[in-house]
Amino acid sequence: MDELKILQEIGFYYFKKNKWDVGKTNKEINGLKIVDVRVEKDTITIELERVGLLIGKGGENFNNLKAYLDKAFNRKLKIDLVENIKLSQLFCYQY
Repeated sequence: MDELKILQEIGFYYFKKNKWDVGKTNKEINGLKIVDVRVEKDTITIELERVGLLIGKGGENFNNLKAYLDKAFNRKLKIDLVENIKLSQLFCYQY
């Protein structure tokens, strides 16, 4: 299980979720702004700028993604989400 395989499975999950619509899938995945994916044993760490989009309303999208990845890799995985905040996003005003 490597980072590339994880990214492929995340992409395929969104592809199936969007009923095979490539345009909608690309828009949704690009909207997540995934920065990095790391794998250590059975823990996947996904660093992204828009964590709320991956979690979804009431955590539904995250739970479905986790179940999909558990099934795809035939094991119980732990998924950690890390929000990557750019310094420019911390300031409301431009000087």
